[in-house]
This record gives sequence, C-alpha cells and structure tokens, in this order.
Amino acid sequence: MAIKRNITDKDTAVFLAAGNLNGFSPEDMTAACDLKIRSLTQVSSDEAVTQGRQFVKQAGKHGGPMLSTALRSLGWACLVAGKYPEARDAYLNARKALRRDPVLRARIDRVLIDVYMYLGKFGEAQKRARNALSAFKRAKADDDIAKTKVNYANLLHRQDRHREAEKLYREAGEFFEARGIDPAAALCFYNLANTHVQLFDFPSAETLYRKARAIFEKHDQRLHAFGCLYGLAWLHMLEGKFHTALKELNECETEYRRGKHDRELILCQLDRAEVYLSLNLFIDAREAAKEAARNARRLGIDYEEAKGQFFYGKALFALGQTAAARKALSDAEACFRRVKNAGFLAAVKMTRALADNGRNNLAGIRNARQLFYRAQLPLWEAICDLQIIARRPDESAALKRLTKNPATQTVPHLKARYYTMLGDRRAKQNRMKPAIDYWSRAANILDGVRAKLPPVELRTSFFADHSDPYKKLIKAEYKKHPDRAALWAEKYKTAGLWTASDDFYTVNPNRRKIEASLSELARQVTAVSQRISETDKERAMPLNQADKTFNLIKRQVRDNLLLMEKADRSDEYRDENLIEYFREASARQVVVQFHVGGSDIIAVVHYRGDCHAYLYRDGVA
Repeated sequence: MAIKRNITDKDTAVFLAAGNLNGFSPEDMTAACDLKIRSLTQVSSDEAVTQGRQFVKQAGKHGGPMLSTALRSLGWACLVAGKYPEARDAYLNARKALRRDPVLRARIDRVLIDVYMYLGKFGEAQKRARNALSAFKRAKADDDIAKTKVNYANLLHRQDRHREAEKLYREAGEFFEARGIDPAAALCFYNLANTHVQLFDFPSAETLYRKARAIFEKHDQRLHAFGCLYGLAWLHMLEGKFHTALKELNECETEYRRGKHDRELILCQLDRAEVYLSLNLFIDAREAAKEAARNARRLGIDYEEAKGQFFYGKALFALGQTAAARKALSDAEACFRRVKNAGFLAAVKMTRALADNGRNNLAGIRNARQLFYRAQLPLWEAICDLQIIARRPDESAALKRLTKNPATQTVPHLKARYYTMLGDRRAKQNRMKPAIDYWSRAANILDGVRAKLPPVELRTSFFADHSDPYKKLIKAEYKKHPDRAALWAEKYKTAGLWTASDDFYTVNPNRRKIEASLSELARQVTAVSQRISETDKERAMPLNQADKTFNLIKRQVRDNLLLMEKADRSDEYRDENLIEYFREASARQVVVQFHVGGSDIIAVVHYRGDCHAYLYRDGVA
C-alpha cells in the first residue's frame, strides 16, 4: 500500500512555476496553494499577489474548482495588498464559475462588501451584504452570518456610523469567542477597538487592541498583529502620547516596508502626518501627507488619497501657501463627496472656515459642527465648539456641549483649552481664585504632554499653540504669590526640556547604534556645508537642494533620538521641588527671571530664599 506524501513548499513552488502536479491530485494541490498564498499575505502582500497570479495561470489549464479557488486566492491577496480593482475582478470571475454553489457565491459576496467599500461603491457593497445574508440564512450557516455582520460593520464604520458598527462587532466577537474560533474573535476585538476609539472609550479600546494582538501573535498572524499595534499608535496619538505613537508607527512602517504591505504603509504615513500637524511640524507633515497621497494614487485607493490631500492642505495653510492649500482641499473634497464620507467633508469645510477671516467664518464652523454631530465624530465636534467659543465667549450652548463631550475630557490639548476657557470666563467675572485653578489644571495637562516629548524640537513645536494658560498664570500670580509666578515662568520657558542625567541612556541597547548614526549624519552636515561654500559654481550645491538635504538630515537625527529617548521624567520636576530648588539656588546667588507679556516685563527676583516680583509697563522702570 502506497504511503500518501505531504505537499511541501517545494512541490507548490514547482506547480506554480511550471504547472507540474508531481503526482499529487488537483484537489490536494489546490488546497496547498490556497493555504500558501493566504499565509503569504501575513508576511508579504507583494509576494502573495505574485503567487496568486501564478496560481490563476496554472489553474486555468485545469479549470473547474481549481480555477475558482485560485481566483479567490488572488482576490484575497489583492484585497490585503490594496489592489482593489484587481481583487474585484478576481472575485467576480470566481463567482461566475460557481453558479451551482450558492454558499460559496455568498462567501464571495461577503468579501466583496469590503472590496466595494474600499472602492467607494457603498450601494454595491450594501447589495452584496443583502445577497450574502439571504443565502446564509437559507443555508442556516451561523458562522457565515456572523462573519458577514463583521464585513457589514466595516462598511458602517467607514461611513462613520460607529455606534451601529460597534453593536455588530460585539455580537460577532461574542459568537466566535463562545465557539473557540480565536482568530475570527480577535478580528472582531480589533474592529471593536477601532469603534471605541472613535467613541472615546479609550481604556476599553486599549484592552481590546492588546487582547487581539496576543491572539494574532499566538496564531502567527503577523500582519493582523501589527494592525493592532497601528491601532495603539492611533490611540496614543489622540491621548497626547506623541512620542509613544511615533515609535509604534516607526515599528509598523518597518514591518510594512519589509513585507511590502503598501496600503498599511500608507495608513502609517497618514497618521504620521496627523501627528506632525498636532506638533506644529508643518514641513514634516506636508512631506508625509504628500507621499501618502502619491502612494495612494498609485494604488488607486481614493479615500486614502483624499486624506493625504486633506492633511497636505492643512499643512500648506499653516505654512502660508494658501493657493496650493485651497487646491489640495478642493481635490480632497471632490473625492470625499465621491466616496460619501460626511466626516471628512465636514473637516474640509471646517479647515476652510478657520482659514477664512471673513464674516462667514463662524457660520462655516457651525455648519461643520452639525455635520460632525451627524457623523458621530465627537473629537471634531469639540474642536468646532472650542472655535465657536473663541469667537463668541458667552456662547452657553457650545459650553454645555463641550462639558458633555467625551473628547473634551479625554484628549489632552482639548481638555487644556477647555480649562483655559473656563478660567477666562471666571476671570471675566472677577473670580480670580477659580480662574487660577482652571488655568493651573490646563498648564499641568500641557506639562504632562510636553514632558513625554523627546527630543527638544518636538516639545517646543507642540508648545507653540499651547502657551496661554502659563502667560495668564504669571500675570495673575506675580503680585500676591511671586513664587508661584516664578514657577509658571520657569515652566513657560523650559517645562519638558529638563536635561537627562548622565546615566540615563546607558541601559538602552540602541545607544551605540544611534550614536554611530548621529556621527555619520554629522559628517554629512560637514560635507554638505563644504559643497554650499564652494566658490566654483559648477561644484557648488544649489541652495534649495541644500535646504532639502539639511531637512532630511534633521529629520533623521530627530527620528534616531526618538527611538533612543525615554519619555515622562516629569515626576522629578514637581511644583514643590522646583520652588525648593529656587530657594536653594538663591541662597548662594541672586536669581532673576524675566517674563515678557506683550509690551510689559515682569521680573521675579530670588534672594536668600525670598521671592519678589516687579512689573515694568512698556518695559520701562
């Protein structure tokens, strides 16, 4: 009796290259090639697509079940790789070959929900969902019904219907978990976490991301595991943990480049652009967004291209390049209309309104806020309400909405602005004690973010838009509590910029690698500077090229530092510690701090443990 041989990678490679079954049955070879290609998607999307095309080529000689399976394998590989038109065509061709198998046709319809969603064909995606659910209910296929709920929830989530999506993800996750189908349950947990981030249930979202990631790693589903890390980076960005988010994005980008997962890489570039916008690194944001839009255009994925254009336009507005910014926003708006994304359409309207200083400015912001409300996007609602109050300080309706909005109590810079605004209202009522309390809360929140932002460039750039509470506190405290004014003046200038101790980095295994990298970059700076100063015009480097080179070097230095530096050393610099430090220092020598507030100067003098403040109006004694 002959012993049945197992099909090896070498056997599948021979078949895919030359069509040689090597003694195996077509059924066994079909199953082995399908498994190989689906496994490859977790490692290299590009290679999976290449192998999928070869599978279709060789299966075409056999036809029947082998060809339909090969088309579905190729369709899945293309879906994971972001090649949505090719994925659609492969699945539709497979569906034609399965006229007598309603369950398999319904399974193709189920995947086509996602394909058409990414192509912006929401009507067709809805139709495929109805077809799939109808067929699965007739077949009493409970597992397939639960999986279809997940695909339909993806469509709802894409359309910013997060609460409806959350319900379906939760039901499907409970179904798969009860049956011990761990990878399917993990995918539900991951998607559920995405909706919880949008709805600002951050603790639950983080727990779900980590739970899903552990399951994916256990089952060696590498791509999905990194998807969870990408989700955590997005969550940490919203929490103001920009340093952590950038490190996680860097880890994801490295993996996605290695595996040629182009769509996932674009998503990372988009989030990187958003982080840079939050940190006021507008040149970096512009470049990241531009690259993401270009790569998305190459893949033909409109939604991601539009997001890239949107972030690109925001960066251009901040850099004063108004004409180019308006064109980028117009391109983004056209695409968002095409894919019917109400949330980002509202974001475009809001960005235009903020850039417009005319009389329609406030009306545009109010209009955008209504759209955000309908799109279930509390973060953007809060941004609009804060802008409304900045223009109409007595707006009570906006204040009530902000107080109830979960984003205001979760996102640090929004919370700080909310407290600053409450302080301003109390100060206007001449209630200085509660005003100082609110401003102090705002400043402490901002300190918490800045202290977690190495290197120095990130801390100082973030602070560009967030210095108001410090200035107000210095002015409010200098008469009665000069030591507190001194504290806020010190934090205003240096909070988050504390020098690390000598042994701070010694335990970091990347230290030598980073130092070597920085040394090499220093040599490049020297080489570039020499080329700029060449007197021979033929050898000299043009100034615009030199600027690009230096900006690239600057980013490389900063990114290297980000990988090495740890975050959050703020506990060593609590308020009481700093005030005591001032007292000790003034026992040895006189310490004078100056704060410039508009045209006035406040001087705080520390001498022998005592502290006194003096105001010089218009800078004159």
